[in-house]
Parts: sequence; structure tokens; C-alpha cells
Amino acid sequence: MHRTAVQATSEIQTSKQKGSFNFSTNPGFNTHHTTKETTDMFIAMNRFIINEGFESAFEDVWRNRDSSLKEVPGFRTFHLLKGPKNQESGQTLYASHTVWATHDDFVDWTNSEHFRNAHKNAGNHKGMYAGHPNFEGFEAVLDA
Repeated sequence: MHRTAVQATSEIQTSKQKGSFNFSTNPGFNTHHTTKETTDMFIAMNRFIINEGFESAFEDVWRNRDSSLKEVPGFRTFHLLKGPKNQESGQTLYASHTVWATHDDFVDWTNSEHFRNAHKNAGNHKGMYAGHPNFEGFEAVLDA
């Protein structure tokens, strides 16, 4: 099952209000790993498939968006990554890649006004997306 960041956040917020959300027992959210080599870092990624002709507009949405991430505790870095273009469909793969100090910092951001402001226009780009974004979250288990 693919979840968007907004869907995942909504599930987290609803469950937190009920006191029932547990990342270790919900499918797609088992992100806690414990080893002696565990490091404090959480990576949140959304994969987007962008329809042909919308690549520049998609990049501009991200370029011009006021995310306020640098003001959020635990935020480390953000990158928008452009992947390959599917030669048959003409669609291009992109990924947003955000590094957080901890998983809890990421979850706190998803409950913040900064998050709501950054995502307030997410549904305003008809024709740009080939489906919903796919959220993936990762905790670092090894450092080099």
C-alpha cells in the first residue's frame, strides 16, 4: 500500500489524538531499528512521477515553496532529486529527500504549522502528477 506524506501524517495525527498510533505495528511505518551501530538520523522521502511537459513547473513548485524547514528543530538537509525519464511514458521520477536528526523530529514537524503551510497548495497542480507521491521513511543503522 502506497501512502503519501499527507496521508501518512493524517494517519499519525488521528492516531496520536486517539493515543493509538505505533510506528512499530502499522504497516509501512516500521522504522525503528535498534543495533549497536544505530545512529541518530531519519530520512523522509517522497517519490513523485511527473507527467511529460511538467518537469520545470514541478521543480518551480519546490523552488518557490516556503517550507521554513531551516527553522524546524532537528532539520538537517533537503534535496529534490531528479531521476530517469521513462522513454515509453515520457514521465520523470523525482524524489524529495529530507534528513532529520531523529525520527521524532520528523514526526514533530508533520504536526507543525510549518508542515501545514508547506503543503497547503499540494493539490493545486492538476495534470502534473501521475498518481499520488509514495512516502518512504528510513532510520540510519550504520554510519561510514
